[in-house]
Amino acid sequence: MTVIDYHKAIREAEKTLLEREREQSKAFLRDRIRFLRLLKSGQCPALKQAGQLISLSLRSSQRLWKLYQQGGLAALLSYPYHGKPCRLSKEQTAQLKDYLSQDGVQFLHEAKAYIEQRFGLRYSRSGLHRLFKRMKVKKKTGRPSNYRKDEKGAKAFKKSLERW
Repeated sequence: MTVIDYHKAIREAEKTLLEREREQSKAFLRDRIRFLRLLKSGQCPALKQAGQLISLSLRSSQRLWKLYQQGGLAALLSYPYHGKPCRLSKEQTAQLKDYLSQDGVQFLHEAKAYIEQRFGLRYSRSGLHRLFKRMKVKKKTGRPSNYRKDEKGAKAFKKSLERW
């Protein structure tokens, strides 16, 4: 069995690895860098011990080492999880924002109907809620309105005020 000198095999300096480890916000990427740092510093003489310290099996440790050998630190730091892309294009999203900025939309089902009619896409209520959250669209709360209110009379009243 071949003994690998990890101190020489790992190209990055230990100090650099420590800095990169502290910069990481994602825990599993931080663990990958810690794995390399433990091997580089000599705290762990083998893959198995370094893997156990960050709760990895021997096979997972071997996979990480192989990934590092093939692509270096950049390969270890690649984030493999990409969410599903938005079904609306950027132009459609801009059109939807313009439509929502008008006062005609008060309820989710109105926006849902607009999207179905205009873009031919069907969203569930929860999907539409998540879409609006991603778009940072705030919930509109209108002023209370009496159900007996005369809409035509209100518009005529507003028009008569504009002349003054």
